[in-house]
Amino acid sequence: MSRASRDWNYHGSVTEHQIPDYRRQAAVASSRGVASSRESSRSASRLEARPPLSDSQAALYTALFGVQPPSRSAPSSPSSRAPATPATPEAAGDGPSLPGNEQAIQIERAVRKAMRGAAMERQRAVDAAVGAARAKHEEDLRAALARLADEREAAAAEATARAEEHAARERDKLHREAARERQQAVSRAVEASEKAREAEWRKEAERLHAEAEARLEAAHRDKEAAIRRVQRAKDAAVSEALKTAREKVKAAELLAEKSVEEERERAAAAERLARRQASSKVELSVKQTLSEAEQLKEMAVAAARSELAKEHRQALDALRASFEVERQQLRTEAADREQEAHRRADERLAAADERHAAARRELESSHAAALGALRAEHAAELNTVRVEAVRGAREEAGRELEAKVTAAVDAAQKAAEREKRAALRSTAAEAEKALKRVLEAAAVQQAKAVADARRQFEEELLGED
Repeated sequence: MSRASRDWNYHGSVTEHQIPDYRRQAAVASSRGVASSRESSRSASRLEARPPLSDSQAALYTALFGVQPPSRSAPSSPSSRAPATPATPEAAGDGPSLPGNEQAIQIERAVRKAMRGAAMERQRAVDAAVGAARAKHEEDLRAALARLADEREAAAAEATARAEEHAARERDKLHREAARERQQAVSRAVEASEKAREAEWRKEAERLHAEAEARLEAAHRDKEAAIRRVQRAKDAAVSEALKTAREKVKAAELLAEKSVEEERERAAAAERLARRQASSKVELSVKQTLSEAEQLKEMAVAAARSELAKEHRQALDALRASFEVERQQLRTEAADREQEAHRRADERLAAADERHAAARRELESSHAAALGALRAEHAAELNTVRVEAVRGAREEAGRELEAKVTAAVDAAQKAAEREKRAALRSTAAEAEKALKRVLEAAAVQQAKAVADARRQFEEELLGED
Protein backbone atom coordinates (compact mmCIF):
# COMPACT_ATOMS: atom_id res chain seq x y z
CA MET A 1 0.00 0.00 0.00
CA SER A 2 1.44 3.47 -1.01
CA ARG A 3 1.82 6.46 1.26
CA ALA A 4 -0.87 8.42 -0.55
CA SER A 5 -3.40 5.65 -0.08
CA ARG A 6 -2.43 5.38 3.59
CA ASP A 7 -2.79 9.15 3.98
CA TRP A 8 -6.15 9.00 2.27
CA ASN A 9 -7.24 6.19 4.51
CA TYR A 10 -6.09 8.18 7.50
CA HIS A 11 -7.96 11.24 6.24
CA GLY A 12 -11.06 9.27 5.38
CA SER A 13 -12.56 9.47 8.86
CA VAL A 14 -12.89 13.29 9.08
CA THR A 15 -16.16 14.22 10.78
CA GLU A 16 -18.51 17.09 10.06
CA HIS A 17 -17.51 19.27 12.98
CA GLN A 18 -13.88 19.18 11.80
CA ILE A 19 -14.65 20.77 8.35
CA PRO A 20 -14.85 24.45 9.57
CA ASP A 21 -11.42 24.00 11.10
CA TYR A 22 -10.15 22.68 7.80
CA ARG A 23 -11.71 25.65 5.99
CA ARG A 24 -10.12 28.03 8.44
CA GLN A 25 -6.76 26.33 8.02
CA ALA A 26 -7.18 26.48 4.25
CA ALA A 27 -8.00 30.21 4.41
CA VAL A 28 -4.96 30.86 6.57
CA ALA A 29 -2.86 28.84 4.16
CA SER A 30 -4.27 30.87 1.24
CA SER A 31 -3.43 34.19 2.93
CA ARG A 32 0.04 32.93 3.58
CA GLY A 33 0.25 31.84 -0.02
CA VAL A 34 -0.38 35.47 -1.18
CA ALA A 35 2.70 36.61 0.68
CA SER A 36 4.79 34.04 -1.08
CA SER A 37 3.31 34.60 -4.54
CA ARG A 38 6.45 36.23 -5.82
CA GLU A 39 8.58 33.28 -4.96
CA SER A 40 6.04 30.87 -6.37
CA SER A 41 5.69 32.87 -9.62
CA ARG A 42 9.24 32.09 -10.49
CA SER A 43 8.43 28.43 -10.58
CA ALA A 44 5.14 28.86 -12.39
CA SER A 45 6.56 27.44 -15.54
CA ARG A 46 7.51 24.33 -13.67
CA LEU A 47 4.22 24.12 -11.77
CA GLU A 48 2.17 24.41 -14.94
CA ALA A 49 3.39 20.99 -15.87
CA ARG A 50 1.72 19.43 -12.75
CA PRO A 51 -1.35 17.30 -13.43
CA PRO A 52 -4.78 18.62 -12.51
CA LEU A 53 -6.56 17.70 -9.24
CA SER A 54 -8.10 14.28 -8.97
CA ASP A 55 -11.81 13.77 -8.48
CA SER A 56 -11.42 13.03 -4.78
CA GLN A 57 -9.22 16.08 -4.28
CA ALA A 58 -11.69 18.20 -6.20
CA ALA A 59 -14.55 16.82 -4.10
CA LEU A 60 -12.57 17.58 -0.96
CA TYR A 61 -11.82 21.10 -2.26
CA THR A 62 -15.46 21.65 -3.03
CA ALA A 63 -16.39 20.37 0.42
CA LEU A 64 -13.86 22.70 2.03
CA PHE A 65 -14.44 25.93 0.04
CA GLY A 66 -17.86 25.42 -1.50
CA VAL A 67 -16.61 26.17 -5.08
CA GLN A 68 -15.16 24.15 -7.88
CA PRO A 69 -11.38 24.09 -8.05
CA PRO A 70 -9.82 26.11 -10.92
CA SER A 71 -8.69 24.32 -14.04
CA ARG A 72 -4.99 23.99 -14.79
CA SER A 73 -5.33 23.66 -18.50
CA ALA A 74 -5.06 27.46 -19.19
CA PRO A 75 -1.63 29.09 -19.15
CA SER A 76 -0.62 31.33 -16.38
CA SER A 77 -1.45 34.95 -17.48
CA PRO A 78 -3.17 37.93 -15.94
CA SER A 79 -6.07 37.68 -18.34
CA SER A 80 -6.70 34.05 -17.56
CA ARG A 81 -7.25 34.62 -13.88
CA ALA A 82 -10.62 33.77 -12.50
CA PRO A 83 -12.78 36.74 -11.72
CA ALA A 84 -13.00 37.73 -8.18
CA THR A 85 -16.09 36.41 -6.55
CA PRO A 86 -17.29 36.75 -3.04
CA ALA A 87 -16.61 33.08 -2.45
CA THR A 88 -12.91 33.37 -3.29
CA PRO A 89 -10.32 34.56 -0.86
CA GLU A 90 -9.69 37.73 -2.91
CA ALA A 91 -13.35 38.64 -2.92
CA ALA A 92 -13.43 38.10 0.79
CA GLY A 93 -10.71 40.65 1.25
CA ASP A 94 -7.94 38.17 2.05
CA GLY A 95 -5.54 39.59 -0.53
CA PRO A 96 -4.93 39.76 -4.26
CA SER A 97 -5.87 36.82 -6.39
CA LEU A 98 -3.24 34.20 -7.16
CA PRO A 99 -2.59 32.55 -10.41
CA GLY A 100 -4.40 29.28 -11.00
CA ASN A 101 -1.39 27.05 -10.54
CA GLU A 102 -0.30 28.85 -7.40
CA GLN A 103 -3.81 28.70 -6.07
CA ALA A 104 -4.00 25.02 -6.85
CA ILE A 105 -0.70 24.46 -5.13
CA GLN A 106 -1.85 26.38 -2.11
CA ILE A 107 -5.15 24.53 -2.14
CA GLU A 108 -3.37 21.22 -2.40
CA ARG A 109 -1.10 22.21 0.46
CA ALA A 110 -4.09 23.33 2.52
CA VAL A 111 -5.91 20.13 1.64
CA ARG A 112 -2.90 18.05 2.62
CA LYS A 113 -2.49 20.00 5.82
CA ALA A 114 -6.18 19.62 6.54
CA MET A 115 -5.86 15.92 5.78
CA ARG A 116 -2.92 15.68 8.16
CA GLY A 117 -4.92 17.51 10.81
CA ALA A 118 -7.88 15.25 10.15
CA ALA A 119 -5.57 12.25 10.37
CA MET A 120 -4.19 13.53 13.65
CA GLU A 121 -7.72 14.21 14.93
CA ARG A 122 -8.78 10.78 13.74
CA GLN A 123 -5.72 9.26 15.40
CA ARG A 124 -6.56 11.10 18.61
CA ALA A 125 -10.17 9.91 18.34
CA VAL A 126 -8.96 6.38 17.71
CA ASP A 127 -6.52 6.69 20.62
CA ALA A 128 -9.32 8.00 22.81
CA ALA A 129 -11.60 5.16 21.69
CA VAL A 130 -8.81 2.66 22.24
CA GLY A 131 -8.05 4.23 25.64
CA ALA A 132 -11.73 4.12 26.56
CA ALA A 133 -11.92 0.53 25.35
CA ARG A 134 -8.73 -0.27 27.21
CA ALA A 135 -10.01 1.46 30.34
CA LYS A 136 -13.29 -0.41 30.00
CA HIS A 137 -11.33 -3.58 29.36
CA GLU A 138 -9.14 -2.92 32.40
CA GLU A 139 -12.23 -2.14 34.45
CA ASP A 140 -13.88 -5.32 33.19
CA LEU A 141 -10.62 -7.17 33.87
CA ARG A 142 -10.46 -5.75 37.39
CA ALA A 143 -14.09 -6.63 37.92
CA ALA A 144 -13.42 -10.12 36.52
CA LEU A 145 -10.34 -10.44 38.73
CA ALA A 146 -12.36 -9.18 41.71
CA ARG A 147 -15.10 -11.67 40.88
CA LEU A 148 -12.39 -14.30 40.40
CA ALA A 149 -10.85 -13.40 43.78
CA ASP A 150 -14.30 -13.43 45.41
CA GLU A 151 -15.15 -16.71 43.75
CA ARG A 152 -11.72 -18.04 44.67
CA GLU A 153 -12.17 -16.94 48.28
CA ALA A 154 -15.70 -18.31 48.30
CA ALA A 155 -14.49 -21.58 46.76
CA ALA A 156 -11.57 -21.71 49.21
CA ALA A 157 -13.89 -20.90 52.12
CA GLU A 158 -16.40 -23.48 50.91
CA ALA A 159 -13.63 -26.05 50.38
CA THR A 160 -12.17 -25.19 53.80
CA ALA A 161 -15.62 -25.46 55.38
CA ARG A 162 -16.22 -28.78 53.64
CA ALA A 163 -12.76 -29.97 54.67
CA GLU A 164 -13.32 -28.81 58.26
CA GLU A 165 -16.76 -30.42 58.32
CA HIS A 166 -15.33 -33.61 56.83
CA ALA A 167 -12.42 -33.46 59.29
CA ALA A 168 -14.87 -32.86 62.16
CA ARG A 169 -16.96 -35.84 61.05
CA GLU A 170 -13.83 -37.95 60.66
CA ARG A 171 -12.57 -36.71 64.05
CA ASP A 172 -15.89 -37.56 65.72
CA LYS A 173 -15.92 -40.92 63.99
CA LEU A 174 -12.32 -41.56 65.02
CA HIS A 175 -13.13 -40.42 68.58
CA ARG A 176 -16.04 -42.85 68.72
CA GLU A 177 -13.97 -45.65 67.22
CA ALA A 178 -11.10 -44.85 69.60
CA ALA A 179 -13.48 -44.81 72.58
CA ARG A 180 -14.98 -48.12 71.48
CA GLU A 181 -11.54 -49.62 70.87
CA ARG A 182 -10.30 -48.20 74.19
CA GLN A 183 -13.29 -49.74 75.99
CA GLN A 184 -12.69 -53.04 74.22
CA ALA A 185 -8.97 -52.87 75.05
CA VAL A 186 -9.76 -52.09 78.68
CA SER A 187 -12.26 -54.95 78.79
CA ARG A 188 -9.77 -57.30 77.18
CA ALA A 189 -6.99 -56.16 79.51
CA VAL A 190 -9.22 -56.49 82.58
CA GLU A 191 -10.44 -59.89 81.43
CA ALA A 192 -6.88 -61.03 80.71
CA SER A 193 -5.71 -59.67 84.07
CA GLU A 194 -8.61 -61.36 85.85
CA LYS A 195 -7.90 -64.61 84.04
CA ALA A 196 -4.20 -64.33 84.88
CA ARG A 197 -4.92 -63.50 88.51
CA GLU A 198 -7.54 -66.26 88.66
CA ALA A 199 -5.01 -68.74 87.24
CA GLU A 200 -2.39 -67.49 89.69
CA TRP A 201 -4.90 -67.70 92.56
CA ARG A 202 -5.83 -71.22 91.49
CA LYS A 203 -2.19 -72.20 91.32
CA GLU A 204 -1.58 -70.67 94.76
CA ALA A 205 -4.70 -72.39 96.14
CA GLU A 206 -3.60 -75.68 94.61
CA ARG A 207 -0.14 -75.17 96.09
CA LEU A 208 -1.60 -74.40 99.52
CA HIS A 209 -3.99 -77.35 99.21
CA ALA A 210 -1.08 -79.57 98.19
CA GLU A 211 0.91 -78.28 101.16
CA ALA A 212 -2.09 -78.93 103.45
CA GLU A 213 -2.50 -82.41 101.98
CA ALA A 214 1.23 -82.98 102.42
CA ARG A 215 0.99 -81.82 106.03
CA LEU A 216 -2.07 -84.02 106.60
CA GLU A 217 -0.27 -86.94 104.99
CA ALA A 218 2.78 -86.24 107.15
CA ALA A 219 0.55 -86.07 110.25
CA HIS A 220 -1.13 -89.32 109.20
CA ARG A 221 2.26 -90.90 108.67
CA ASP A 222 3.36 -89.57 112.07
CA LYS A 223 0.21 -91.04 113.57
CA GLU A 224 0.80 -94.41 111.92
CA ALA A 225 4.46 -94.26 112.95
CA ALA A 226 3.39 -93.50 116.54
CA ILE A 227 0.93 -96.41 116.41
CA ARG A 228 3.65 -98.63 115.03
CA ARG A 229 6.04 -97.41 117.72
CA VAL A 230 3.42 -98.11 120.39
CA GLN A 231 2.78 -101.52 118.89
CA ARG A 232 6.47 -102.21 118.74
CA ALA A 233 6.83 -101.00 122.34
CA LYS A 234 3.91 -103.21 123.34
CA ASP A 235 5.39 -106.18 121.49
CA ALA A 236 8.78 -105.41 122.98
CA ALA A 237 7.26 -105.22 126.47
CA VAL A 238 5.39 -108.50 125.96
CA SER A 239 8.47 -110.16 124.51
CA GLU A 240 10.52 -108.73 127.37
CA ALA A 241 7.99 -110.05 129.90
CA LEU A 242 7.93 -113.44 128.19
CA LYS A 243 11.69 -113.45 128.06
CA THR A 244 11.84 -112.55 131.74
CA ALA A 245 9.30 -115.27 132.51
CA ARG A 246 11.26 -117.79 130.47
CA GLU A 247 14.41 -116.76 132.24
CA LYS A 248 12.66 -117.12 135.58
CA VAL A 249 11.26 -120.52 134.55
CA LYS A 250 14.71 -121.57 133.44
CA ALA A 251 16.11 -120.25 136.70
CA ALA A 252 13.42 -122.16 138.62
CA GLU A 253 14.15 -125.30 136.61
CA LEU A 254 17.84 -124.84 137.24
CA LEU A 255 17.06 -124.24 140.90
CA ALA A 256 14.89 -127.36 140.95
CA GLU A 257 17.55 -129.34 139.17
CA LYS A 258 20.06 -127.95 141.62
CA SER A 259 17.79 -128.90 144.52
CA VAL A 260 17.34 -132.37 143.05
CA GLU A 261 21.05 -132.61 142.56
CA GLU A 262 21.57 -131.44 146.11
CA GLU A 263 18.99 -133.94 147.30
CA ARG A 264 20.75 -136.60 145.31
CA GLU A 265 24.02 -135.54 146.80
CA ARG A 266 22.45 -135.54 150.25
CA ALA A 267 20.95 -138.98 149.52
CA ALA A 268 24.33 -140.18 148.24
CA ALA A 269 25.99 -138.67 151.31
CA ALA A 270 23.38 -140.29 153.52
CA GLU A 271 23.88 -143.53 151.67
CA ARG A 272 27.60 -143.20 152.05
CA LEU A 273 27.04 -142.30 155.68
CA ALA A 274 24.72 -145.22 156.04
CA ARG A 275 27.24 -147.41 154.32
CA ARG A 276 29.91 -146.14 156.56
CA GLN A 277 27.61 -146.66 159.51
CA ALA A 278 26.63 -150.05 158.17
CA SER A 279 30.22 -150.95 157.59
CA SER A 280 30.97 -149.77 161.06
CA LYS A 281 28.03 -151.66 162.36
CA VAL A 282 29.15 -154.60 160.28
CA GLU A 283 32.32 -154.33 162.11
CA LEU A 284 30.33 -154.21 165.32
CA SER A 285 27.74 -156.74 164.38
CA VAL A 286 28.65 -158.59 161.33
CA LYS A 287 26.18 -160.97 161.93
CA GLN A 288 23.24 -158.80 162.20
CA THR A 289 21.04 -159.72 159.68
CA LEU A 290 21.70 -158.32 156.24
CA SER A 291 18.02 -158.19 155.77
CA GLU A 292 17.64 -155.63 158.46
CA ALA A 293 20.50 -153.73 156.97
CA GLU A 294 19.04 -154.01 153.59
CA GLN A 295 15.65 -153.16 154.96
CA LEU A 296 17.09 -150.28 156.81
CA LYS A 297 18.94 -149.38 153.73
CA GLU A 298 15.88 -149.69 151.61
CA MET A 299 13.83 -148.01 154.26
CA ALA A 300 16.39 -145.24 154.51
CA VAL A 301 16.65 -145.05 150.76
CA ALA A 302 12.87 -145.15 150.46
CA ALA A 303 12.50 -142.66 153.23
CA ALA A 304 15.21 -140.53 151.67
CA ARG A 305 13.63 -140.95 148.32
CA SER A 306 10.20 -140.22 149.63
CA GLU A 307 11.52 -137.30 151.57
CA LEU A 308 13.45 -136.19 148.57
CA ALA A 309 10.44 -136.67 146.34
CA LYS A 310 8.31 -134.90 148.88
CA GLU A 311 10.77 -132.08 149.10
CA HIS A 312 11.12 -132.17 145.39
CA ARG A 313 7.36 -132.03 144.99
CA GLN A 314 7.14 -129.33 147.57
CA ALA A 315 9.92 -127.44 145.84
CA LEU A 316 8.25 -128.00 142.49
CA ASP A 317 4.91 -126.94 143.92
CA ALA A 318 6.55 -123.97 145.51
CA LEU A 319 8.35 -123.26 142.26
CA ARG A 320 5.16 -123.76 140.33
CA ALA A 321 3.26 -121.56 142.74
CA SER A 322 5.97 -118.97 142.65
CA PHE A 323 6.15 -119.35 138.89
CA GLU A 324 2.38 -118.95 138.65
CA VAL A 325 2.54 -116.00 140.97
CA GLU A 326 5.36 -114.53 138.98
CA ARG A 327 3.50 -115.37 135.78
CA GLN A 328 0.42 -113.69 137.15
CA GLN A 329 2.56 -110.80 138.23
CA LEU A 330 4.20 -110.78 134.82
CA ARG A 331 0.82 -110.95 133.16
CA THR A 332 -0.44 -108.20 135.40
CA GLU A 333 2.69 -106.17 134.76
CA ALA A 334 2.43 -106.92 131.04
CA ALA A 335 -1.24 -105.94 131.10
CA ASP A 336 -0.36 -102.84 133.08
CA ARG A 337 2.51 -102.10 130.71
CA GLU A 338 0.23 -102.79 127.75
CA GLN A 339 -2.41 -100.54 129.24
CA GLU A 340 0.25 -97.95 129.98
CA ALA A 341 1.59 -98.35 126.47
CA HIS A 342 -1.94 -98.09 125.08
CA ARG A 343 -2.57 -95.12 127.31
CA ARG A 344 0.68 -93.51 126.23
CA ALA A 345 -0.08 -94.44 122.63
CA ASP A 346 -3.56 -93.00 123.00
CA GLU A 347 -2.09 -89.91 124.63
CA ARG A 348 0.47 -89.64 121.87
CA LEU A 349 -2.27 -90.25 119.29
CA ALA A 350 -4.50 -87.67 120.99
CA ALA A 351 -1.56 -85.28 121.14
CA ALA A 352 -0.84 -86.07 117.49
CA ASP A 353 -4.53 -85.56 116.67
CA GLU A 354 -4.50 -82.34 118.66
CA ARG A 355 -1.33 -81.24 116.91
CA HIS A 356 -2.86 -82.30 113.61
CA ALA A 357 -6.07 -80.40 114.41
CA ALA A 358 -4.04 -77.38 115.56
CA ALA A 359 -1.88 -77.68 112.45
CA ARG A 360 -5.01 -78.02 110.35
CA ARG A 361 -6.62 -75.02 112.06
CA GLU A 362 -3.39 -73.08 111.70
CA LEU A 363 -3.12 -74.23 108.11
CA GLU A 364 -6.73 -73.29 107.45
CA SER A 365 -6.27 -69.93 109.15
CA SER A 366 -2.99 -69.33 107.32
CA HIS A 367 -4.65 -70.56 104.14
CA ALA A 368 -7.59 -68.21 104.73
CA ALA A 369 -5.17 -65.38 105.58
CA ALA A 370 -3.08 -66.23 102.53
CA LEU A 371 -6.23 -66.40 100.41
CA GLY A 372 -7.38 -63.06 101.84
CA ALA A 373 -3.95 -61.57 101.24
CA LEU A 374 -3.89 -63.08 97.77
CA ARG A 375 -7.36 -61.77 97.07
CA ALA A 376 -6.44 -58.32 98.40
CA GLU A 377 -3.20 -58.41 96.43
CA HIS A 378 -5.12 -59.71 93.44
CA ALA A 379 -7.66 -56.91 93.80
CA ALA A 380 -4.88 -54.32 94.21
CA GLU A 381 -2.92 -55.73 91.29
CA LEU A 382 -6.14 -56.02 89.30
CA ASN A 383 -6.91 -52.36 90.01
CA THR A 384 -3.33 -51.45 89.14
CA VAL A 385 -3.46 -53.53 85.98
CA ARG A 386 -6.87 -52.08 85.16
CA VAL A 387 -5.59 -48.54 85.70
CA GLU A 388 -2.42 -49.27 83.72
CA ALA A 389 -4.45 -50.99 81.02
CA VAL A 390 -6.87 -48.08 80.91
CA ARG A 391 -3.99 -45.61 80.85
CA GLY A 392 -2.11 -47.62 78.23
CA ALA A 393 -5.27 -48.11 76.18
CA ARG A 394 -6.07 -44.40 76.49
CA GLU A 395 -2.55 -43.43 75.52
CA GLU A 396 -2.54 -45.92 72.66
CA ALA A 397 -6.00 -44.81 71.58
CA GLY A 398 -4.91 -41.17 71.95
CA ARG A 399 -1.85 -41.81 69.82
CA GLU A 400 -3.88 -43.73 67.26
CA LEU A 401 -6.58 -41.06 67.36
CA GLU A 402 -4.00 -38.30 67.00
CA ALA A 403 -2.35 -40.15 64.13
CA LYS A 404 -5.73 -40.80 62.49
CA VAL A 405 -6.87 -37.22 63.10
CA THR A 406 -3.57 -35.91 61.76
CA ALA A 407 -3.86 -38.19 58.75
CA ALA A 408 -7.51 -37.19 58.29
CA VAL A 409 -6.68 -33.49 58.67
CA ASP A 410 -3.75 -33.87 56.27
CA ALA A 411 -5.97 -35.75 53.84
CA ALA A 412 -8.71 -33.14 54.27
CA GLN A 413 -6.18 -30.33 53.82
CA LYS A 414 -4.74 -32.06 50.78
CA ALA A 415 -8.25 -32.62 49.43
CA ALA A 416 -9.10 -28.98 50.21
CA GLU A 417 -5.87 -27.86 48.54
CA ARG A 418 -6.67 -30.04 45.54
CA GLU A 419 -10.22 -28.69 45.41
CA LYS A 420 -8.88 -25.17 45.92
CA ARG A 421 -6.31 -25.61 43.16
CA ALA A 422 -8.96 -27.15 40.92
CA ALA A 423 -11.33 -24.27 41.75
CA LEU A 424 -8.54 -21.76 41.14
CA ARG A 425 -7.62 -23.46 37.88
CA SER A 426 -11.25 -23.56 36.78
CA THR A 427 -11.77 -19.96 37.93
CA ALA A 428 -8.54 -18.88 36.21
CA ALA A 429 -9.59 -20.70 33.07
CA GLU A 430 -13.01 -19.05 33.25
CA ALA A 431 -11.34 -15.69 33.93
CA GLU A 432 -9.00 -16.21 30.98
CA LYS A 433 -11.95 -17.16 28.83
CA ALA A 434 -13.89 -14.10 30.09
CA LEU A 435 -10.82 -11.90 29.52
CA LYS A 436 -10.41 -13.35 26.07
CA ARG A 437 -14.08 -12.72 25.37
CA VAL A 438 -13.73 -9.17 26.74
CA LEU A 439 -10.63 -8.57 24.60
CA GLU A 440 -12.33 -10.04 21.57
CA ALA A 441 -15.43 -7.93 22.26
CA ALA A 442 -13.22 -4.84 22.77
CA ALA A 443 -11.37 -5.58 19.53
CA VAL A 444 -14.67 -6.11 17.74
CA GLN A 445 -16.07 -2.90 19.27
CA GLN A 446 -12.88 -1.02 18.35
CA ALA A 447 -12.97 -2.34 14.79
CA LYS A 448 -16.67 -1.57 14.66
CA ALA A 449 -16.07 1.97 16.01
CA VAL A 450 -13.28 2.57 13.47
CA ALA A 451 -15.43 1.17 10.68
CA ASP A 452 -18.41 3.27 11.83
CA ALA A 453 -16.24 6.43 12.00
CA ARG A 454 -14.80 5.74 8.54
CA ARG A 455 -18.20 4.96 7.12
CA GLN A 456 -19.66 8.10 8.73
CA PHE A 457 -16.84 10.24 7.38
CA GLU A 458 -17.26 8.77 3.93
CA GLU A 459 -21.00 9.24 4.12
CA GLU A 460 -20.49 12.85 5.18
CA LEU A 461 -18.06 13.40 2.33
CA LEU A 462 -20.44 11.77 -0.11
CA GLY A 463 -23.32 13.78 1.34
CA GLU A 464 -21.41 17.02 0.88
CA ASP A 465 -20.59 16.02 -2.68
